[in-house]
Amino acid sequence: MPIPLTLRGTACLGAGALLALVVFAHNTSTARMEPSETPSGVIRLGSLLSAARIDSPLSSIPAAADVDNLSDLARTLELDETFEAFDPDKAGWRMEDGSAVEPAEEGQAFVLRGLGGRARYGWVLPAEPSTHYVFRRKMKAAGETYADFAVIEAKSEGRISVGGPFANHYMAGRGLALKVHWPAAPEADSEWHTASASFFTTPNTHSLAVILRQRVSQIAGRGQTGALSFDDIRLERVEPSPEQAIALLKARSQASGSDPDLGIEKFGQFPPLGDVGEAHGPRDDNYSYRYGLYAPPRTELGFSIRVPEEASLKLSACLSRETQAGDAARFEVLSVIDGEETTLWSHDAKAEPGGWIWERGRVGLGSLAGREIELVLRTTALEGHPHPIWGNPSIETPPTGAGPRNVILIAVDTLRADRLSCYGYERATTPHLDALAADGVRFASVASNCNWTCPSFASIFTGLVPSRHGVFSYGSRTPLPEALLTIAERFRNAGWATQSVVYKPPLYDGGFEQGFDVAHNVPREAVRGEDNLLEALQWLEDAGPGRNYLFLHFNDPHQPFTQPAPFDRAFGGDPSQANVELPYSLYQDGFPRTEKQRNVMRFLYDGEVNYVDDRIGAFLIALKERGLYDDAVIGFVSDHGEQLWEHGGFGHGPAFGGGDALFDEVVRVPLIIKPGAGEYARGTVVKTQVRGFDVTPTLMELAGLPEDTDLDAHSLAAFLQPDAKEAPDRLAVIETSGNRVAIRNQNWKYVLTYSSSPKENLFDLQADPGETEDVAEQNAEALSNLRMQVLDYLLLHRPGTYLVANAGVRDGDEDLQVAGIGSPTSFAGLRGRARKSKDHGPVVEFSGESSGLLLLVCGVTLTGPVNVIDGVNLPTEAARYQSGDLRALLLESAPAWHLYRGPDPVPTTQPQQQTMDARHLEAMRALGYGGDDEDS
Repeated sequence: MPIPLTLRGTACLGAGALLALVVFAHNTSTARMEPSETPSGVIRLGSLLSAARIDSPLSSIPAAADVDNLSDLARTLELDETFEAFDPDKAGWRMEDGSAVEPAEEGQAFVLRGLGGRARYGWVLPAEPSTHYVFRRKMKAAGETYADFAVIEAKSEGRISVGGPFANHYMAGRGLALKVHWPAAPEADSEWHTASASFFTTPNTHSLAVILRQRVSQIAGRGQTGALSFDDIRLERVEPSPEQAIALLKARSQASGSDPDLGIEKFGQFPPLGDVGEAHGPRDDNYSYRYGLYAPPRTELGFSIRVPEEASLKLSACLSRETQAGDAARFEVLSVIDGEETTLWSHDAKAEPGGWIWERGRVGLGSLAGREIELVLRTTALEGHPHPIWGNPSIETPPTGAGPRNVILIAVDTLRADRLSCYGYERATTPHLDALAADGVRFASVASNCNWTCPSFASIFTGLVPSRHGVFSYGSRTPLPEALLTIAERFRNAGWATQSVVYKPPLYDGGFEQGFDVAHNVPREAVRGEDNLLEALQWLEDAGPGRNYLFLHFNDPHQPFTQPAPFDRAFGGDPSQANVELPYSLYQDGFPRTEKQRNVMRFLYDGEVNYVDDRIGAFLIALKERGLYDDAVIGFVSDHGEQLWEHGGFGHGPAFGGGDALFDEVVRVPLIIKPGAGEYARGTVVKTQVRGFDVTPTLMELAGLPEDTDLDAHSLAAFLQPDAKEAPDRLAVIETSGNRVAIRNQNWKYVLTYSSSPKENLFDLQADPGETEDVAEQNAEALSNLRMQVLDYLLLHRPGTYLVANAGVRDGDEDLQVAGIGSPTSFAGLRGRARKSKDHGPVVEFSGESSGLLLLVCGVTLTGPVNVIDGVNLPTEAARYQSGDLRALLLESAPAWHLYRGPDPVPTTQPQQQTMDARHLEAMRALGYGGDDEDS
């Protein structure tokens, strides 16, 4: 009899659910079996491969994770450096910090002792586009791998000196750079390890820079000076045979949880990328990450099924970029009944400029409902040796059971709450969002988790605070760890179809694509909301009858200002009269100095808000026209706001005017939730303070997904009920990528700047909502309570080791010295500084004043047994900090030292290949992402 196939992980179809699509195991009888219900209405064929008929070259070709796994491979040596006769001066290297070529166990090696901003180490070599290369190096490390050699693909042709005028571009992976490839980091065991990275160059690559760079996953390692040794650096151009090319592709881009022995399920970007600067068009879709099935010709994937009622097959098809120009393949979808084939869909694809894109398709299966068929995906070579990819083929049916069919999270970048008319702004900037708020529930007091994009969206995606998810930079510099579960993954695991629509460079190639069947993000800096709207409307056209989750991001009103007329003058005069031509960024001409210039920027910001509201309104109207609006769950939120010179600066985040500002214009954001069908408090305004990332568990609950009690965010669903009551404010801690953190409630905002000398600010939000006066000295009790809340938060959530002590351990105001620790970061009380003691060697010396009964809280690294000079010895291992431990310490009557540790860090993600156009990278840094120097 037919055997229903259980997908990997029972959660993928919801609690206790079974497939409506019945897959028949081979060599079994075909007695009829009634299909069971499918709550989601989405069945991905990639999840059914274990019971499929697979006839493919992949079955007989072993995967080759590296070219070293291939024998008889044609190789051309491009770089081979053993440092035996190496002359740094001739190579154009600029040595710093005692780095040198030194004798090693065998011959010589290059030893790095810190990577300063002026250091230059590397080579730039000519390269071939659309060609396979492999890079290899030996490395030895005793501590953190704070730097490593990477290979950077670039557009420039010919040889360019690593010390020449373009050196900064290569050092930062910017400007001329297209992609960055890293070998795996070695173990920190003082042993030599060899690692390699193989890659296929882009059609635009003309040179390769082998450059020693700060390792992007180790942002916290800036300033490290431990010795790192390098030897046997080699770059080879390789020419795999067609079969060897299949072996390499079989091992690459494996989808999480897929069977590596099959090598079929993939996740990544597959066709070649277009110019990121070109206008919106079909090639934008090539930037999308998506799940796919690799099917080198001739491949047949056969699925024996009984077709559900009202079913359709949704798919896309393309040739992978490793396909040589001119090669071609045919994609076919067939039904086979009693040995008779019927073609349901067919597409011929050729690797040629202009037409090398994803082809979308939907195949109606209604005429086959109830029939037992073999559904076949076939690829055939028409010319050469193509590499076909099926894009996320899925059978979709109407869902069963109660619950919304569509959950949509709309996020607008850089949108401060007080610029929406429904939040009290005197200008009519947001009529469509006002209407959405009237249809849903608006939250009046909402704090973001961070003052800029990537950490804030990482919190929204995961429901975790920044200290836990660890994303503090953009893109692939500190990617969202694969070990974390995103909201998109939760919906996908529950069987929902998932898609994102984004045009945002900092979110590109940084792990934010996790869990999306299609993660659309084109890293174009000058983008209008119209581009996002067109993709969202295409999603509406393509969306099947099953359950769908959409993340729809708009970059407006982030700079550069790009709004069309009449939005460019909706709240002011013609900007060209002020010598402002759109698209315009403040940073291209320097900061406006006069109040007249600043007013132009303010009305342009409001015009951008008005424009993005108009584009969101067009999307909401399209939902209504299709009869999807009322049932849809819609969340609306922003990642952060924007300074408009209220405190002397403009912008947001660490690199903008005003620094790491945490004023309300930067951290107060809008939040609106419209539930689906049913009774709820329509048009209600909730005054309780909540956090932006609380939208995540709220959408999960409204969609019927399982609760996760490990999240830092908490559902707001209770506030949506008609009889909902006000509740206590939720703790809102706002972090930065620098050394500031704030805590906010409806009455107070406390800001801690931690460093070698901590600084505190306190603002009375009731008496001084503009945060113009620091009242820390006049409000000791409030200051102490908020300080303890922030310190408790940091030690509870942020990985690291912390030395704490109460005031009883110091007699008078003498300085204290502690051995066995280093790298002090003072959070409260005495400030710590690394010193060298004549009698005790390296120590940390603590001086200054205590914070009341709390003598000190200091982040440290352990270098040996910890002991207070002329005092006590501390435990050899730090105790895991528990909430309230600091308050308990203050209650101890006896002098007390403690060594605590925060949570274990989330396993880091290997930095992904950075695939960004040169102009995009330059513009992103011009907008303040990552700073201006090569080490930022």
